[in-house]
Amino acid sequence: MLTVTFGCPGGDDSSTGTDTEHHHDTEHATSSSGGEESSGGGGTGSSSGGEESTTGGPGDGSSSGGESEGSSSGGGVSEECVTFCSRYFNTCGGNAGNDYASEEDCQAQCSGWDAAGFECRQMHLELAQEDADTHCPHASGSGGGVC
Repeated sequence: MLTVTFGCPGGDDSSTGTDTEHHHDTEHATSSSGGEESSGGGGTGSSSGGEESTTGGPGDGSSSGGESEGSSSGGGVSEECVTFCSRYFNTCGGNAGNDYASEEDCQAQCSGWDAAGFECRQMHLELAQEDADTHCPHASGSGGGVC
């Protein structure tokens, strides 16, 4: 699962869908930003009309978690690909099915896989812990005819 959070810098809440011009009930509005309480309408991390909302800060284009796509839109290699390739070389680096020239080559290939391709290779890398000869080729860049 890939989760993306967007935030607006500078207190602009125009992308949150909240129409602060028509909400004048500030009696129950509290800020959830920085632990300070304030009254007012709209803004990043604030609420209006008695409804509490929290808006995250600007992201860096990366994601974390156990199940996510093997690519990154943040302009670099995702942490998932770095971890996968490190684990691959520890488990399968000397295996005949290894078709990566280096960990960097592995990371570059990993960045181009869709979620299904990444998850398939990830599963076979786990299985390779017990049977490297069978499963290392499936975790390779070519997918060994399986992934």
